[in-house]
Amino acid sequence: MIILSKAVRFSFPFILLLSSLVGCAPGFLGVASTATFTETVTPTAVPPTATPIPSTQTLTPTATVVPSSTPVPVFISATVWSADPQVPILAYHRFYPDSLLAVSNSTKTRLSDFQQQLQTLYDSGYSLVPLDAWLKGDMRIPAGRKPLILTIDDCFFADQIFLNPDGTPSVKSGVGLLWQFSQTHPDFGFAVALFYNMGDKQYGNVVRGDWWNVGPGWEDSLAKAIAWCIQNGAMPYNHFYTHPELDLITTVKDLNYQLQENEIQLRDSLTRINQQSLADNLANIIAITFGIWPTNESVKKALLSYVSTNNQPLLAIMDVDYAIRAKYLQPVYSTQFNRFDVPRIVANQDGIDVLVKNKDTFPKAQDCKLGPVDTTKVEDPAYLAQLITDMSNNKTCPDGVYSMAAGLFRLQDGQVTAIPVLVK
Repeated sequence: MIILSKAVRFSFPFILLLSSLVGCAPGFLGVASTATFTETVTPTAVPPTATPIPSTQTLTPTATVVPSSTPVPVFISATVWSADPQVPILAYHRFYPDSLLAVSNSTKTRLSDFQQQLQTLYDSGYSLVPLDAWLKGDMRIPAGRKPLILTIDDCFFADQIFLNPDGTPSVKSGVGLLWQFSQTHPDFGFAVALFYNMGDKQYGNVVRGDWWNVGPGWEDSLAKAIAWCIQNGAMPYNHFYTHPELDLITTVKDLNYQLQENEIQLRDSLTRINQQSLADNLANIIAITFGIWPTNESVKKALLSYVSTNNQPLLAIMDVDYAIRAKYLQPVYSTQFNRFDVPRIVANQDGIDVLVKNKDTFPKAQDCKLGPVDTTKVEDPAYLAQLITDMSNNKTCPDGVYSMAAGLFRLQDGQVTAIPVLVK
């Protein structure tokens, strides 16, 4: 649609000619005009009135978006334990292809048996939790599941963790098979503690049939495998440099060498690929070799007070025993919890059978939605305690121990108390 907004000016000769032809000319471009063009333009004359032609185009009104004044409510989840959760910890060692191992035993597990064991544990309701997080009081887990911790001793061998050319973990290795299982069973999770000895082995990096040989560049291959583990939740912890028998260590100097040199070599390995910072925040957890403790009192005292080379205080010491004497990790708030003697079960078939047989003695996690919450206060223990109290008053959530990112709380008979955690 065109609207004439200004008077149209014509040259004087053209106006004179037009005036001689017509006494009253119709308007131009659809504009009706009653003005008579003459040689003399009267200063007070009113210019022609422009009348727009109605447009045939339909204009769609533009929608005006009005910002919502009502914020979307935010809720947070708490894992609730109506009964104190004990946690079984399994200790694996080596993994072999079926072609090279006829029967699994206490330290060697056929890959097919490991696959079946993972399925059995999953079907029994277990899900994996990280060792260090649980020891620090983080007891969160998917609702309806039971906690389980997996460990692997005597790392690093290629049969424990080996990377494919594309950087993914090989299913011919134990960690790789566990990784694959976790991808198809997300609620099982992926978490494993790797207790390493850096001074008693070389790393097989060349595939020879169903096994690995040591070839040029094995140090870099090992470093890349260690880095992948840390970046994906398979966390390395100290198992002494050369896997010594601790009852034969008689000086604190020898003990410290075994612990410190192991950590130094792990960091040096990561330095080869410029990933040394991955070792900065590793927790200080030690696994006893052969299940044998030091007999020298000075050595034992030094072990219990060991501070790692990355300045981490000792979080826990891991023991190991067979299923016939199976013991389980108690909650960190329990009087039975001893972080200097954390029990593990040898992961042979007897160990798996015990967990399946006793699966109903381990409580399942529940879930409680707290809120709506003020997101600026979710780290405030007093605020979280009030949220739990509100849910209790509304009969929404049960009594028990509540685990959240900000800590542990106990709800009992309408009263909420924060549970102190020894190590954070």
